[in-house]
Amino acid sequence: MDVLPGSRDWSELQHRYHRCCEACRNHDVDGFLAWPGPEGTFVRDDGSLGRWADTRPFWQWRFAQILAVERFDITVQKITVDSDGLFVVDFHEVSSIMVRNADGDRATRVADLDNRNWWRRTPDGFSIVNGAEPHTRRTLDGVPIDDAHDPIGFAAWAAHQQRNLRVANDDH
Repeated sequence: MDVLPGSRDWSELQHRYHRCCEACRNHDVDGFLAWPGPEGTFVRDDGSLGRWADTRPFWQWRFAQILAVERFDITVQKITVDSDGLFVVDFHEVSSIMVRNADGDRATRVADLDNRNWWRRTPDGFSIVNGAEPHTRRTLDGVPIDDAHDPIGFAAWAAHQQRNLRVANDDH
């Protein structure tokens, strides 16, 4: 079932995406973590369930890597309700941000993503229960990159954690 633009549900979900953009533009970790709702969850690569609230260290690190936000826009394209009663939001995200590349030099990271989130309405409001990126296009200074080479992606975060662990072990 389609959710109509201008309806209460459309407006409330659209507002959440607007708040997400504001948080990203302002490097606001608290604002970003409020976006998925109080019970926000996601499915990890290994199939286990993760809570958005538990991802604060990653987002603090990621926002600290962003030197400047040139553009961060989300356009909600369609909202439907699936057979489980979840609100399915298809949206287009376009961003252009200044980051540091693997050599520590300034680089422009551009993302053009078609994303999908599944939301559940609870007595406390909407909360994300899962997400997907059906189509992703990311570049670093115009060169296409994948997740393994994204300077603010999960692989870079994992490498950062490993470096910190080695430094901590070297100190003992």
